[in-house]
Amino acid sequence: MTNAKVKLSYQLAPALRASYALGLWTNAADSDVETWLRDATGQPTFAGQAGFASNTSRTIQRHSSHNLTLATTTQGNWDFEAVATLYRMDRDETRLPATASATGTSFGPAGRVAVLGGTGWSTLDLKGVWRPGGRNGAHLVTFGAHDDRAKLYNPTFNTTDWLAGGPYTTVATEGSGKTRTQALWAQDHWQVSSAVKFTLGARYEEWRGYDGRNINGTTTVIQPRVVRTGFSPKAVLAWAATPAWTVTASVGQAYRFATAAELYQLVATGATFTSPSPDLKPDDALAAEVRFERALSRGRLRLALFQDDVHDAIISQFRPLVAGSAQLFSYLANVDHVRARGVEFSAEQRDVLLPGLELSGSVTYLDARTLALSGQASATAAPGNAIGRRLPNIPDWRGTLVATYRVGPRWTFTAAGRYSGMLYTTLDNADPHPNTYQGFAPWFVADVKAVARLSDRWTASAGVDNVLNRKYFLCHPFPQRTFVVNLKMNF
Repeated sequence: MTNAKVKLSYQLAPALRASYALGLWTNAADSDVETWLRDATGQPTFAGQAGFASNTSRTIQRHSSHNLTLATTTQGNWDFEAVATLYRMDRDETRLPATASATGTSFGPAGRVAVLGGTGWSTLDLKGVWRPGGRNGAHLVTFGAHDDRAKLYNPTFNTTDWLAGGPYTTVATEGSGKTRTQALWAQDHWQVSSAVKFTLGARYEEWRGYDGRNINGTTTVIQPRVVRTGFSPKAVLAWAATPAWTVTASVGQAYRFATAAELYQLVATGATFTSPSPDLKPDDALAAEVRFERALSRGRLRLALFQDDVHDAIISQFRPLVAGSAQLFSYLANVDHVRARGVEFSAEQRDVLLPGLELSGSVTYLDARTLALSGQASATAAPGNAIGRRLPNIPDWRGTLVATYRVGPRWTFTAAGRYSGMLYTTLDNADPHPNTYQGFAPWFVADVKAVARLSDRWTASAGVDNVLNRKYFLCHPFPQRTFVVNLKMNF
C-alpha cells in the first residue's frame, strides 16, 4: 500500500490565497487459502469446495483525490471561500476464481472480476461571511451553497482467465447508480451581550437518486428516480455565567440521505435475484445537547448531556422483498424509531506536576436503543424482539487517556490508552459471544510514541501500537504489538 500527498499554496493578493492538494493511493493485495483436507493418498486437496475459490483473490487499486480552495482573509465586512473536491477510483478490480479443484490444490482458469473503477464523488462548497458591524460587531452572518455528486459503478464480469483479469465475457452482476445533493444554508452568530451568544441557522437541501441499475445474470432492473427534500433548523445559546463557567444549549434537525452504495449495491441470495433499497428515506434526526464547561488556569473541564432521536434510521434488517411474502431477506431498510442518550466528561490540563507535561482524557456513556421496528431482527426472530435492545455497532462505554511530555522545542513523548465496551451487530443483540471471529469484544489498547524535530524541514517519529500486546476481536483478530517508524520532510 502506497500513499502520497502534495499540497501547493499561492498568495494571489494580500488577502486572497489559493491552495491545491493532490492525493494518490495505490494498493495491491493477495488473499490465499490453505487446506487441512487430505485425499485418500494423504495429499492436500480442495475437494471442490467453493469456499476455497471465493476466499482467494487478487486486488489492484489506484485512487486519486483533488482539493482546490480559494479564500479571502480580509477580516473586514466581507470574506468568501470556495472549495472544490474530487475523489476517483481510477482503477479498482478484484479477481477471483470460480471453482476449486476436486482432486488437488489448484483453481480453474474461469472466474470473475469485480470492478469499482469509475466510482467516485465530487463536492463544491461556496461560503460567504458578512460582518455588518465590522470585525468586532455583534453579528457574524455566514451563508453558502453546497453541491455533491456521487457515482457508483460496480459490475462483476465473468472471465475465462481470472489471473490475467480478462478478457471479460458477460456481466455476472452489477450495482450502479448516482446521487446528488444541492443545498442552501445561512446562520447568524449574534453576540447578544458580553455574556450571551445566540446562533440561529437553517439549511434547505434537495437530494436525488437516479440512473440506478441492477443486473444479475440475464435479469436487469432499472431503479426508479427518487427525489427528497429536507429543511434543517438549528439553534445554539451560550451563556458565560462567570469568567470560568460557560453553559451551552443546542438543538437541531438533521437529515442523512442514503449513499449510492446503500441504494444500488446488489443483494443476491443463492440463485435468487434481489433488489437493493432504491427508495430509502433519509435518517431524520432531532439532536439536543447541554454542555457545561469550566475553564482552569492551564486547562478545562467539560460535561455534556446529549440525545439523538432518529426516525427512519438506515440499518440492515429482515423484511420480505415482495409484499405479503413469508420469505425474509436481510437488506438495508428504515428502522422506524431509534434513540441514543448519553453523557460525556472530558478534561485537559497543561504543566501537570512539571513543565511540559499535558494530560487529557474523556469518558462517554451512551444508551442507544431501538424503539420501533416494522421489520424483524432476523428471519427467525419473533416480531418485536428488537424493541428495547441496544443499537448495532454502538458500544455503551468509551474512554481515552493521553499523556504528552514536551522536552524543549524538539522532543515530544506521548503515551495513550483507549477503551471501548463490547458492541452487538444484530438488532436483537443475538450475538453475545464477542471474543471470537465476527464478534466485537471490549478492548483496552495502549500506545506510545516519540517525535523528534530534526530541523525545520525534517521530523522523525517512532512508536509502538498496542504496546501491551492485547488480544481482542473487532470482527477479526485485531493487530497485536505493532512497531511504527516515520520520517517526514516538509518542503
